[in-house]
Amino acid sequence: MYSFRLLLAILLTAYNTALLAGPITHSTIRLAESCGYKQRLLVIPGAFLPGLIGSPVNRIAVFKWSGTDLEPIPFQIDQRDEDNRYILGDKNKETSDSDINRLDDNDEFALLRHNADEYITRLPENNGQDDLIELEIKNHNSPIQWIYFKKNAAHASVTERTYMHYAQSLDTVSSETFKIGFSSTLPFLIDTLKWKTDSTDSWSHDVSDIMKIRHTGKLFGWIHFERSAADYHSRLIAIKSGPIRVIRRTENTISMFWKLKSPRLLIDYVISPDGFIMDTIIDIPFPVGFFFSDLVTLTTMDWNSAKKLPMLTISYGTPHNSLAVDGRMSVDEIAFNGLAQNTFNIDSDLGAIQVTLAIPDNVPITPQFYLRDDISAPDAPEQDIGQFGNAGFTTTGWENMDTEVHHLKLIACLSRK
Repeated sequence: MYSFRLLLAILLTAYNTALLAGPITHSTIRLAESCGYKQRLLVIPGAFLPGLIGSPVNRIAVFKWSGTDLEPIPFQIDQRDEDNRYILGDKNKETSDSDINRLDDNDEFALLRHNADEYITRLPENNGQDDLIELEIKNHNSPIQWIYFKKNAAHASVTERTYMHYAQSLDTVSSETFKIGFSSTLPFLIDTLKWKTDSTDSWSHDVSDIMKIRHTGKLFGWIHFERSAADYHSRLIAIKSGPIRVIRRTENTISMFWKLKSPRLLIDYVISPDGFIMDTIIDIPFPVGFFFSDLVTLTTMDWNSAKKLPMLTISYGTPHNSLAVDGRMSVDEIAFNGLAQNTFNIDSDLGAIQVTLAIPDNVPITPQFYLRDDISAPDAPEQDIGQFGNAGFTTTGWENMDTEVHHLKLIACLSRK
């Protein structure tokens, strides 16, 4: 009898030790930092959490381990379709168990780095070990962190903390660092950018003037043409406002020739506490090179020249080459034009913006820097006087585009000084 009780005690101890030892499923991710070591956003593709694939998205909870308990942290799940477009609007509204969306490989978890925490050394007995998945986050500039995901939760974990805010009546998005507003007539263009300050009204004056886009080229090899923002038709078609990211989609077409159908451009602004990604989803319905040649697209932001705003500088390369924006084109600014690079910085005492044009390997487009800093110069085609640090990218090679769906991303990382 004594031996049986000893054996039973040993078995129960082993069972409880296994229950408390830690999560049964472990995954590891090594994150790239598009916005440098200060990046706060963590974007985790579903593919890194195979134990969650197929789970209803409204039954997934996310936690950190505080040392004594699992605590829910702010997060959101952004789902994508087969063309890697975000699923926005009514498709994300679960109405019953029969039509709940389930997590897929290319869906994304969005959360913030500082909400990750330490490793669980012992699990409380009531945490449902079999449904808990541990993710180890590695980054060469930061200590290793851990996040815990629970599938089949009674409901998704909810916290009151919201890091991003969308004002529908003004079509503005704000964070703890910046506020971005969009054009009422062409909502794919930014027309307001303000920095958070310690002043009475808490926001700086608008540092932007106008965002511009222009296309030039030849039709049938000899008819020169130009198109600008005035030739676009744009409408806001979807918004997803979450605690970590606001995703805002416009549908855009451009006036074409004769019966040629306009490319369908969906432009998603994915806005987080780190800045935004302008994801242009291009679906061209005809072989571009059959009709057009020498196509050039110019995308820029002109800045506000008001004297009440601090001085702007543009820098690029390693080591950084710095250019003063003062409304007078310098020799160094002329040399900046045409450089085959894809990242530059805009700095002032209010904040810093790192701008990167990310072109996938399968997209045959070549970027170059563009800068016009001449306060007296008219800007075609509108011929409005004044270009103050009008900076961005010239892209060529559009006539080589095929009829597949492509994503072209402009990444702007914003950090307050």
